[in-house]
Amino acid sequence: MKVVSAPSNPDSQWLFKIESTLDDNFAEFPLTASNEGQNVLVGQWQTFTFNVQDLYDAGLDISAINVVMIFPAWGTGNGAVYRIDNAMITQN
Repeated sequence: MKVVSAPSNPDSQWLFKIESTLDDNFAEFPLTASNEGQNVLVGQWQTFTFNVQDLYDAGLDISAINVVMIFPAWGTGNGAVYRIDNAMITQN
């Protein structure tokens, strides 16, 4: 992920949310909870990794994933411009 322009709200928190086809079945984490444990930085590419087991433990039906989202928290993302590249779900 690369943040080109930060949200105008300096307290905005970046989130990772992944959903399955089942009603209200999702897992959501702040990006700082990724394996890398880093904050979002402006102007450089960053990697954020989450273990599939952690998604499962959070209640996600990992057999039916259909939506992956990365975004600033609701109502705080005004002005944010960012890019996502090479999003993958893999088994190591």
